[in-house]
Amino acid sequence: MHRKILPVVILIGFCQAAIADGLARDEIIHDFEARQGVVIPGPDSNTRSTYIDLGTSQGVSVGDLFSVTDPGQTVTHPATGEEMTLESEASALLGITRANENHSIARVIKGAPPKTGEKVRRFWGLDAYFIDPQDQGRELYSELRSQLPHIYWLGYSSGDEASAPDGFSGLVFRYTDSRLNVDHVPDWPIASYKIQGSQNGFDPQPLVQADMGQGLPPLPYPERRALLETQPISSDLIVNGPELLIAAGTEDRITVSSYQAEAIQQIVSFPIPHRNRLLSVRWWQPEGSSRLFLALTTWDGEKVEGMLLRLDGDQVTEFRTNLPFMLGAFDLDGNRTAETLIGQPFNRNDFYGQPLREFSISADNALQQNTPSLSLPASFRVIGSLLTDLTGDGKFESISISDSALVVRNSSDNVIHRSERNVGTELSSLSYELNPSQAFSPVAHVNIEPSPVLLNGPENQKRFLIFPRNGRSDTPISSVASTSTTNRLGSLVFDGTRFIESTVPYRLEGRIAAMAQEDGKLWILLSAANSDTGRGAELLSLTPKTL
Repeated sequence: MHRKILPVVILIGFCQAAIADGLARDEIIHDFEARQGVVIPGPDSNTRSTYIDLGTSQGVSVGDLFSVTDPGQTVTHPATGEEMTLESEASALLGITRANENHSIARVIKGAPPKTGEKVRRFWGLDAYFIDPQDQGRELYSELRSQLPHIYWLGYSSGDEASAPDGFSGLVFRYTDSRLNVDHVPDWPIASYKIQGSQNGFDPQPLVQADMGQGLPPLPYPERRALLETQPISSDLIVNGPELLIAAGTEDRITVSSYQAEAIQQIVSFPIPHRNRLLSVRWWQPEGSSRLFLALTTWDGEKVEGMLLRLDGDQVTEFRTNLPFMLGAFDLDGNRTAETLIGQPFNRNDFYGQPLREFSISADNALQQNTPSLSLPASFRVIGSLLTDLTGDGKFESISISDSALVVRNSSDNVIHRSERNVGTELSSLSYELNPSQAFSPVAHVNIEPSPVLLNGPENQKRFLIFPRNGRSDTPISSVASTSTTNRLGSLVFDGTRFIESTVPYRLEGRIAAMAQEDGKLWILLSAANSDTGRGAELLSLTPKTL
């Protein structure tokens, strides 16, 4: 009997690997297939960006590259006298920095800013090399070269010394360690794909333990600690002595609860002031103070309004409202308490504006603002970000979840790692008109994401980053079309020379509203729309296992 079963098992495993590789191939082809659009007028106040008429509904994603092309020169054939139109040339190269439903915003990477009406073509005419040190991707290279003829494939390089020529500027498809990384060298990361070993997701089981890969400890499936009635779009967790404080916010209300000694108790529930719509809530405890504040980022229908509310026992009082800032709180001294509050002005064109401000409270209880004490990169975003020294070089890196990707930037604002797509939760989002005074205005769409968390590994193992990944990874669709109601846990570690990224195989049956760490333990607040309890949220915890 066993002899009959074994071949079937082997065949199933082979088919799963083949399907996974096929899905990855299809996703790559989808993400790099040709798209054609035109440059459209942008807001008069934004002269630094270029707008095109293609967006997420046409499959455009952040990181995509578009060539600006001319009509092509018409010549006469010397023998037949027939007119011929030569292939057009690229006058500029655009990189997408924000993708909305029906348009995208780009910056000029090379060439002169294009004019309204000029044609743009995705990845058209870009030189490309396929680098394959382990000589495992010849079949994939052949398939991509056949399916993506608008890319100029200059060659395939294999072996230990495989690389693109020195000084090369263009696309580099690097296939190594069962992953295909695509970059436009020298400094524009595009995407990363897992080629081998990808498996379709499965429902979580309490005893499931995920091996996170080289250098990362296994992560067991989280244990349920408590249930909340509120189904939040934005939340924050803070360890306050022996208790865990939970701020769970819907669009119009915030509920504060305390979890202690295996029991949860609601402290206070209140509506968002001024009848605004909540976008984000963060805990803030000013340095040297025992007072706790809730830093709210809200939308008043036309613009962003920041608010500071003080928690005193079971009472919440308005400390400051009408702040023209988005508010984010950060733990820079590593004591598990966010003591640094940074505000970022709303910019209608780019959403995240400049300059940044750092807030503090004076001895006479007045709110003060100053230039941030920490030098922050120009691309920094106060929401969905973490400031920490992940690489161990003694300097803070900015780690943010934005545009469905995890992006790590150094203090010089250079991208040193960009994850593959489908990162984030999409729990909180905002759509608004770029030019509300016009009869027909482009609409911008922004996702407000929870921040990643840095977790200490067991027994002095490396610290590693935990972030939410969209659970809909079993179909080869672009992240911009993802509307999954489940999340997975993604992880990132730096081993001294490179970043290693992994994803657990199980799914969390809901979307992550907030995370926090406590002495190596990870706390998760899951907005559990599909919970079998019918309740709004679940408080979960897990502790990494020793390798």
